[in-house]
Amino acid sequence: MFLYLSPLAGKNQTIYAPTTSSPISVFLIHFLLNWRHLMGWYRMKYGLLFCLVFSTLIQAKESVCNFSEISCFHPAPLKEETMKTLVVVGKEYVSLLNRIGADQNLSHVKDVLSLCAPKCKKIVNGSVWFEGREHFVSQLLSTGEKVGFWRIEPLDIIPGKDDRTVVVRFLVHTEKAGIWNTLVILRCNSELLITEINEVFNSYEGPR
Repeated sequence: MFLYLSPLAGKNQTIYAPTTSSPISVFLIHFLLNWRHLMGWYRMKYGLLFCLVFSTLIQAKESVCNFSEISCFHPAPLKEETMKTLVVVGKEYVSLLNRIGADQNLSHVKDVLSLCAPKCKKIVNGSVWFEGREHFVSQLLSTGEKVGFWRIEPLDIIPGKDDRTVVVRFLVHTEKAGIWNTLVILRCNSELLITEINEVFNSYEGPR
């Protein structure tokens, strides 16, 4: 409880209100106890209505402010639909590598058009291997001349928090060069077409 002294009250007249009361609540209590000193019943009726409306507007404003603060400091999580789409991009990339590795021909050029952006770039162990999706298949066929046919064993497909990246990890079982442990970061544009393939690989030394 706290003590509130009314400026219109007598020497012994006080107002007691709970400590949790808002300033608006205290004002209303003060207004009701001293209305005869302030105005007639007609004016009080509309004055009280004004106070109630004003109090409601203040509370609504505080609620909006609190919601805005929560939205600013706690960004919305990545949508489940977007995560599923990024996973699909990773799966399609692995599937395309598998098909090219098994066929070793140019029949999959059209598949690249629906997966990669026109200026797609591939970086392998820090070196740029090609720029432009038209080189996607031919670069892999060039690799196939050295390692032979290959098969992809998927290990992980992890969508990134930025809504544009997916990480893919897999083993490449080759005909002539053994097994390679490969990690690829696929960066996409707003249409989720791959704009960059950043790949790191090394010889696999684990169980077979």
